[in-house]
Amino acid sequence: TRMNRQSAMMTECNQILVRANEESFLLEEICNSIIRTGGYRFVWIGLFADPENFNLVSLVQKGLSEDEFEAYRKSFHSLLNNKQIFLSVVQSGMPYLITNVFNNPGNKNWLTEAKKLNYQSFIVLPLIEKANLKGVLTIFSQGAEDFGEREVKFLVDLAGDLSLGLTSVRTKVSLKKAQEALLESQQMLQLVMDTIPVRLFWKDKNFKYLGCNKAFASDAGLNSPEEIIGKNDFELSWKESAPLYRSDDTEIIKKNVSKINYEEPQVREDGTSLWLRTTKIPLQNKQ
Repeated sequence: TRMNRQSAMMTECNQILVRANEESFLLEEICNSIIRTGGYRFVWIGLFADPENFNLVSLVQKGLSEDEFEAYRKSFHSLLNNKQIFLSVVQSGMPYLITNVFNNPGNKNWLTEAKKLNYQSFIVLPLIEKANLKGVLTIFSQGAEDFGEREVKFLVDLAGDLSLGLTSVRTKVSLKKAQEALLESQQMLQLVMDTIPVRLFWKDKNFKYLGCNKAFASDAGLNSPEEIIGKNDFELSWKESAPLYRSDDTEIIKKNVSKINYEEPQVREDGTSLWLRTTKIPLQNKQ
């Protein structure tokens, strides 16, 4: 029965790991699964800002009421206040297991707490990424000898999966923030280009438009700057002047020099014509 619960818990946790996009959701749901499906007494996950000084930056627990956990957290005998245990986990990278609190003479300090919170055994599992400790997964069970060899193996695997899951979620969050920052930057750049009273455009080396601002798109009779992407001058309202534009573009690309402040004609979509003072500049990346 216990192994069936373990297997179901691992399956459930793997599903949580796959769909998690936020660290808080991941930790909460993993703890919920350990209690709900694994059938343990209570569990907590602590993440370190500084493992050597046992500086917790995040702490999530399930199985105890808020008052029970707060009392446990403040207790002198609590694992949270027993650095020696966690230092051994940090140093060894191996699980720390107590199979029966009441049969271990070195654990006298925990007896009152264990009776009060109704647990007899517990395991502390390191959460490690690239040999660096990032936190611990600590699980308490009501029964003695509940953490057998196969069960410990399951839980070690779970701790390893959780470590990878935390890395994955943090990568997703970082990527999302980077994408949001990039989008904000792009929107600001587009706002600047659409607001300044000049016409802007940029083409690739095959003379196809890659973009423009609203003023330039309006001259071309387009509803938005996006509509110009992929077109060339022979496909726009000023196609009669397109050979002249192409000649200028070719000279700039071949010589890799700017052409500054010269005049050229333009015919708008409505048929009106005008002269524009133009500057064209070659754009280069590292290659």
